[in-house]
Amino acid sequence: EYTVSRGEALNGKILSSLLGAVFIDASEVIQIDEHGKVDPKTYHNVREKCSHIDMLFVIPGFYGKNVDGGIALFSRGGADVTGAVVSSALEVELYENWTDVSGFLLTDPRIVPQADTVKEITYQELRELAFWGAEVLHVDTVSSVREKGIPINIRNTNRPQDSGTMIVPSRECFTQRIVGISGRQRLSAIIVEKDMMRENLDFLNNILHLLTEMKINYEHIAMSVDTVTILIKDAELEKIKENFVKNLNMINSRKVSFYNGL
Repeated sequence: EYTVSRGEALNGKILSSLLGAVFIDASEVIQIDEHGKVDPKTYHNVREKCSHIDMLFVIPGFYGKNVDGGIALFSRGGADVTGAVVSSALEVELYENWTDVSGFLLTDPRIVPQADTVKEITYQELRELAFWGAEVLHVDTVSSVREKGIPINIRNTNRPQDSGTMIVPSRECFTQRIVGISGRQRLSAIIVEKDMMRENLDFLNNILHLLTEMKINYEHIAMSVDTVTILIKDAELEKIKENFVKNLNMINSRKVSFYNGL
């Protein structure tokens, strides 16, 4: 992790030299817990280190210090998180995230090359789309700025004239009914049928309890009159398929169907 982080660290030093700015190594202020998430101490560290600097400063993204004092990395796209954390700690007016696209697109441009840019989107809408595969921002970015209501402006480094996308706490008027379309591959559906299921509250509770007991990380659950559909990753399906059916039969489901590779 130390080796992987050096590209970011060295680029930070080069940029700070070009700008005549103060270089602050991320390991001095960004603390990452054992789960790869931001330790709350980070916000205090940033304020203590940066609030007294009256000139430009540069903090590399993507890495920080772990609980043992060594270098730790955020997951892919973690530089977005670093920027959001610093923005939140210093309570800035705007967090500009410069990337290689002119904002958030309505859908994946690799599938729809002519996809339009979304001008405005809310924190919650972005998190939903990021969870389902949109890759413009790291999924944890919004968490750090949401509480302070700091807007994020996604901009294109190679096209600075483009206004990009504004990510805001809320929108007064929903003039754009669809703000984005995203999806993930390699999911499977487990469809459980039971007559009059909606009138039997214990049935759904039992299914949720079973998923928890079997440590199944489900992606989505949808209900209709007589069925409940559970989406899980393909890789997890084969590990739990036999035991899941056996346990479901004990709580009186009528039929269980599996659809692989959606």
